[in-house]
Amino acid sequence: MSHRANRKIPNIQLVKMSGSLAAQFSREREKQEKEFAEKKKQIEADNSRSSHIDKAFESHTDAASEAEFKRQTIGLVSAAEYRRRRENCNNPVAVVEDDDQPAAKRAKPTKKKKSKPLSFSMDSDDEQVTEKPAIKKKALKCPFVETAFLPDKEREEEIA
Repeated sequence: MSHRANRKIPNIQLVKMSGSLAAQFSREREKQEKEFAEKKKQIEADNSRSSHIDKAFESHTDAASEAEFKRQTIGLVSAAEYRRRRENCNNPVAVVEDDDQPAAKRAKPTKKKKSKPLSFSMDSDDEQVTEKPAIKKKALKCPFVETAFLPDKEREEEIA
C-alpha cells in the first residue's frame, strides 16, 4: 500500500520541478520558432534574388518594329547597313523609308495567268470541236482501302 499512498499525495518537489521544465520547454520552443522564422526569411530572400533572372531574358523591342527590321534585312546585307537599319528599327521616331521605292508604289505580286491550250491544227477555224475534258477523281482517300461496301454515285452509274 505504500506505493498507493505516494500516488494520492502529490510530491511538492515534483510539481516545482515540472513547472520549471515546462518553462524551460516553452523557452526552447520560442527559440526554435525564432530560428525557423529567420530561416524562412533567408529562404525567401534567396528565392527573390533568383526570380529576377527572368527579366534578363525579356524582349525589349515590340513585335511590329522587329517584323519591320526582319523585312528590311532579307538577304545579304553589309554590317554597316545592318547596324543602320537596326538603329532605325530601335528608334521609331527617326524611321525613314530605306527602300528605293515607297511602300505605296511597290509592285504587288501578280498571279500567273493560266495558259490556254494551243491549236496547231491546219483545219479551218470555222469548225470548233468541243471535247469534254476528262473528269479527274479527287484523291482524298487512300487507294488501298476496300470501299466496295460504301455507296458511290459513279459506281452506281457504271452498273446502271
